[in-house]
Amino acid sequence: MGARSNSTGYLQMELTPLLNQKTEGRTSHRDERTLYVRFPPSLALRDKSFLEPLVPSAVDIRLPRLSATGTAKFCYMEFETEEEATRIKESMSNIKVEGEAFYADYVGKKSKTYPVKEPKVVDPLRLYVGGLPVGMHVKHLRAAFPTATQVLYKKASRKVTSSHAYLIFASHEDALRAFESSSDLKILAKKVIVMFATYKNITEKNEEQFTTRAKKQKTDVEMEEGSE
Repeated sequence: MGARSNSTGYLQMELTPLLNQKTEGRTSHRDERTLYVRFPPSLALRDKSFLEPLVPSAVDIRLPRLSATGTAKFCYMEFETEEEATRIKESMSNIKVEGEAFYADYVGKKSKTYPVKEPKVVDPLRLYVGGLPVGMHVKHLRAAFPTATQVLYKKASRKVTSSHAYLIFASHEDALRAFESSSDLKILAKKVIVMFATYKNITEKNEEQFTTRAKKQKTDVEMEEGSE
């Protein structure tokens, strides 16, 4: 496995070339259907309700973590197909607010500012699940990943702009099997993305709150709205 402990005591490993290729394939497929959308200068949003009727074909709209003012100046819009993403990109400049236009670019390799990525360091026992649908509960994750020893689910809220979850497994082999079997996974008819959790996402603060809650309950964890 090649796993080792980092300074926090958690296991970590660098993705093998094959796993990295599979992970990139999953993110690339989502990236091909996703646009980076910058709002007009005068527009700052607290949630996505203003955007949904403007672009009704978007299957998911993700705002970044909100700034100190509680607003965002851009978002990511995901579509069902790459063709629909291209169509919206070409027409986005026609959508205006007080005469000011939106700006759209691709994300990933088709982006004008695609960065060179370094090899990912991940937790070999933990998977990250993103793009979770509205109305989802821990039980849906438990049904999709029956071998997970623990499910840590965080709902979207005012501060957390998209629902996500971490799945903890007893062994790397169990985590790997769950990863391999989830390339086309849908939950409540919405496609989700499953990857090994990176240490960019697993902060000490998140880990402490997740594990403290889990130790008290000795069960799956659903973080409360607004909790960090």
